[in-house]
Amino acid sequence: MSNSIGAYNGLPQMRMTDLPPLPVPNGSAAKSDSVGFQKLLLDTLGETSGLGNSAQMNEELMMTGGDITQVEVLASIKKADLALRTMIQVRNKMLDAYREVINLRM
Repeated sequence: MSNSIGAYNGLPQMRMTDLPPLPVPNGSAAKSDSVGFQKLLLDTLGETSGLGNSAQMNEELMMTGGDITQVEVLASIKKADLALRTMIQVRNKMLDAYREVINLRM
């Protein structure tokens, strides 16, 4: 069962700093929206990472004879897997949108 979570460890890490910055229009509304979105995205990434860590700890706990059922372990692994797959899709959509904005002709 450890391969289900560990299989994603080989994916390259993506950071917000890996992309060049987009030009931001002047105005305080655009700045507050981007800060809100960035915070939301980083919080969600943290939650996704936490779910993965929790699933891994539950798996280790079960294998060492801890007081946890197989159903609980499988549920935590499925939650972590779903969260990771969702974040990968969000990343893909963000990259598509970024490429589309970059390719806009002025």
